[in-house]
Amino acid sequence: MQLFVSYARADIAVADALVSDAQSLGHRAFYDRELVGGQRWWDALLDQIEAAAVFVPVLSDDYRGSEACRAEAVWAMACGVPFLPVSTGQQVPGLYDPVIAEANWVAFDPQSRESLAALARGLASMPPASPPVVTPARPPVPVSYMNLIEQQIRGVGEIPRGDQLALVYDLRAKLGSRDEEIARTLLSSLRSRPDLTVEAATVIDELLGVNGADAADRSADRGPTHDPAPPGRLPRLTRPTTGWLVGMSTLMWLIAVTVLPWAPYRNFEDYPIHRPRLWQTPNVVPPVAVMVAIVTAVVVTGLAALAIVVVVPRAVRIAVAAGGVFVAVVAVVGTVISDLAVAPGSGVWVYVAAMLTLGVALVLTPS
Repeated sequence: MQLFVSYARADIAVADALVSDAQSLGHRAFYDRELVGGQRWWDALLDQIEAAAVFVPVLSDDYRGSEACRAEAVWAMACGVPFLPVSTGQQVPGLYDPVIAEANWVAFDPQSRESLAALARGLASMPPASPPVVTPARPPVPVSYMNLIEQQIRGVGEIPRGDQLALVYDLRAKLGSRDEEIARTLLSSLRSRPDLTVEAATVIDELLGVNGADAADRSADRGPTHDPAPPGRLPRLTRPTTGWLVGMSTLMWLIAVTVLPWAPYRNFEDYPIHRPRLWQTPNVVPPVAVMVAIVTAVVVTGLAALAIVVVVPRAVRIAVAAGGVFVAVVAVVGTVISDLAVAPGSGVWVYVAAMLTLGVALVLTPS
């Protein structure tokens, strides 16, 4: 009888013992110990499952978490191959798909001869396979979660700041598990990317236990530590730099609208020049314009600060930055063309400088 043994990599020792016992009973057993992966590997497995008389899954916690094992079981069911699940420990049937949960399980212990007898009885009781009339469509090559992470890390496209941190935290969760070696390899690959932010690089160095000198060497190999921009893209600011710019700009526009004279003016040509603050210039700046200037500054500042800690779409950041610069330019132009104005005062120019700085911080903040 031809058997197909489906197992998770962590259960290779059990699979070896099971295949040996099946062969001692006179059965032919196939399992993918020597195949390496890819489409040809997957096609070979599907061919073996389709030709098998019995599908033997080695049940375990690792088996339930394997996408490849699940795909193999789905294909065996589609091909009408009967199931003989083998359990090596305390497994709950309700955690498995019905085709496995409802089959007759065999308790298997490689060291017990009673298990060999139970396996022999189970195989002897298997009904014949019932192939479908129409050959079902073959499932695609299963891609594990770690494979997806590797594809993202090794891709040529830029990885946004938020996605970089998500990758780091996902891989950190794998440390201490059976995937630790793979996780460390992927963390090292992510660390070598030229678009990696300083924040993500620092966390990776801590996870990999890299000391300060090694981290400096790796940063030198990777390039500048200020998140260089790929060709054709604007440079990116680090979060500390963005925070400093936002804080400075906020202080600038607050001083501009509360302390500095906004726009010198005089009522008549031979009258003295007045230098009132923003809210004291109704003859030069209408009250509505005053409110627009203040509200715009608050909105631009708030979004710039928010973009430091959360991911804000670049299109939104560019639109708000452009709005702030537009209001600042209108403030200057409106002051200059006023019949009463002598010239734009210091407050106007400081406000413009603040909006321009906030605009730069918004556009160049890593996404």
